[in-house]
Amino acid sequence: MLKSGKSKVSFIIASLIFLALNAMPVFSDPAYDDYVRAQRYIANGQMESALSVLTRAINAEPKYLNAYIARGFVYSRLGKTERALAEYDKVLSIAANNAVALSNKGFCLYELGRLEEALAVLNKAESLDPERAEILVNRGQVYLILGQFQKAVDDCSRAIAIEDSDADGYITRADALVKLEKKKEALKDYSKAISLHPDPVHMFHKEGEAFYRRAMLYSSMGKKAAAARDLDTCESLGYKPN
Repeated sequence: MLKSGKSKVSFIIASLIFLALNAMPVFSDPAYDDYVRAQRYIANGQMESALSVLTRAINAEPKYLNAYIARGFVYSRLGKTERALAEYDKVLSIAANNAVALSNKGFCLYELGRLEEALAVLNKAESLDPERAEILVNRGQVYLILGQFQKAVDDCSRAIAIEDSDADGYITRADALVKLEKKKEALKDYSKAISLHPDPVHMFHKEGEAFYRRAMLYSSMGKKAAAARDLDTCESLGYKPN
């Protein structure tokens, strides 16, 4: 099993499931329309509705890879990690080098505690698309749990250089920096993640988690008042640490 502090939410997906929105549809209009409709449902947190229309799109177009990827995300948000994993395996049975599916599969394996498998899959994803920030943050999170803290920092730093508005990258890097006893640098990263006001629908860290981690860091630095303020914010957001 994973360490008790690990987020129990799904994986980084913000730019992954929306890829087809920036491309011309290659499938029938009804299937594509259902795919786009699903994105709206996902953005509004209506996962069951998204699941329904994505299933309809896939039934109409059985090789609609982006629809499988999006449905995998929905299953993950519904706590059905094994079902999500099956969606990515389906994509990879059609397109073995799909870096998006590999990245998401890697994170599913991570959530299931299959860390060495996750790392191997994410290594392949990174070799196929080394400039995709989400892959690097996913792998950084695996390195963090494996205790390879400098590798986690390195991957997240690469990710942030590519995409500096991804709060997950800052939080994971901060967690690794704390383990490396680099508290001031970690504090900056937690604060940066908070300043981004991320949408929790598209994060794998829970809403309020950065405040909690920063509170613990403040406490270790003797900054009790600052820690108390962050803990109050955690409570207001409904965040409860594992």
